Amino acid sequence: MRIRNILLIGSVISIILVLIFSIVVYISFNRIAEENERELIANGVHTSVSELTILMNDYLAGRTDRSIQQWNARYTTSAEIIEPRREKELETIKSSYADLKPLFLQITDGRAGSELERRLVAQVLIKSQAIITDSSLISNDAYNKAIEAQKTANNSMIIGLIILVIVLIGLSYFTARRIGKPIGKITKEVHEITKGNLDIQLEKSNVTEVQNLTNSLNRILASMKLSILRTGASGSDIGLGDAIKAKEEFERKYNILFQGIRDPIVLADRDTRNIVNVNKAAEHVLGYSKKELLSMKIEQIHPKDFTKKVIPMFNAFADGKVKGVVHLDFLTKNNKIIPVSGNIGKVEIGDKEYIQGIFRDVSKDKIVEETLKQEKEFSQSVMDTIPFGMDIVDEGFNLLYVNKIFSKLFGDKLLGKKCFEVYRDNKKQCKDCPMRKKVKVGETMSLITSGVAGGRTFRITHTGFVLPDGRKAILEFFQELTGTDKDKKVGKEIDKLVKKKDFEKAVERLLTRYNDMPTQKEIEEVFGKGKGKK
Repeated sequence: MRIRNILLIGSVISIILVLIFSIVVYISFNRIAEENERELIANGVHTSVSELTILMNDYLAGRTDRSIQQWNARYTTSAEIIEPRREKELETIKSSYADLKPLFLQITDGRAGSELERRLVAQVLIKSQAIITDSSLISNDAYNKAIEAQKTANNSMIIGLIILVIVLIGLSYFTARRIGKPIGKITKEVHEITKGNLDIQLEKSNVTEVQNLTNSLNRILASMKLSILRTGASGSDIGLGDAIKAKEEFERKYNILFQGIRDPIVLADRDTRNIVNVNKAAEHVLGYSKKELLSMKIEQIHPKDFTKKVIPMFNAFADGKVKGVVHLDFLTKNNKIIPVSGNIGKVEIGDKEYIQGIFRDVSKDKIVEETLKQEKEFSQSVMDTIPFGMDIVDEGFNLLYVNKIFSKLFGDKLLGKKCFEVYRDNKKQCKDCPMRKKVKVGETMSLITSGVAGGRTFRITHTGFVLPDGRKAILEFFQELTGTDKDKKVGKEIDKLVKKKDFEKAVERLLTRYNDMPTQKEIEEVFGKGKGKK
């Protein structure tokens, strides 16, 4: 296979991987945006209908023209948002919403306190409740799908980045090794031939250019052996003319291969670090002529801040302590910095060892990495805009990630701390902790717990997933419920039991409140109420 084809295949594979990764990320974020829009519309409908119900009650209480004007204005504003939507799931809501205005007009036109008015009010409340229920279902569905899409996007970005980096490094190493190794081997074998060892047979190579060179050298070697048979001389007695011709032919073929490689190649003296040879690709990338480069040391083609790094690295390669792929920066004649990845090794030419580096310009790869970094930062900014506290907890209950809202709720420098020590008032694990119950990967659970952040109540939604290192973890969302209808309902139940002096049941209801243990403050409040009644 030709060197050009090897490089072309590597480039095509890299481009395909980048395209696939970009498409997956685009689709994931587009889906997240769609679900967020669905949730926003559903929440807007929910809020609008609730406000219309309140305004209707205001009218029934005072029967003023101002209440009618407010109701009509709110209805018109909401209709402008709902009516243009064409989603099938909103058809029922749009139909019910359209019925609200005629019913309200009949209420305002009817006699106060009449049976007809009561029926019309009941119909308005029934339709309003139906709209609220449907919008809540749509909102919850959109929220869950957005979480699922976010998880898919995160996993896709992490996996895609890992695969891309591995493939790029692998292709660079494979190409450099595939070219550098056979060239070094040929150099050693030709060196043996110049010493008179004509029994060497140059091995075949899978690289077309290297194989052409090998074939030419084998033909020269066969001619030299034939000359020995005709003259009766030994290999060591061959005239200098034949040896020089063979050497010149090898150098010509080697130079063709050397100059034909599209990646920059730099050959330097191992003792002085002086550059002794470069190919055309190196001249093109660095911007210097070959004459200029041959008057420079190896450290002069790198940025000044790399000098302390390059010289020890060069010496390590020269002593054989290090070998393989390295990542460096070239400094061009125009003071432009170009990141490169190179395969560096020792080669023998004649009786002398040199250090040869075959480099590849990876500036485009750096652009891809920067793009991925920006996409990661964008993903982080999206997470920080989620209107709920969010964290990631591993199997050991350690906090691995928190968003800005979570930090506002529970403070800074939380990573590495136990989750329950951060947000539980009693610093103890939650009774229904999903991690203790071994939540399954992909499974979503939700529980309501009190005694959080100073006696507040939250709904915590958990989703199990697997970290890149194989550990299980859960993604948690915190939605505050303190002061909501459910919270007030439980409080009223406890108050009734206390009034009946049924303290045992009051404490029992408190203990089962939201499937969690009460705070000390709540227990004291219950007993305090009991004592007051006595």
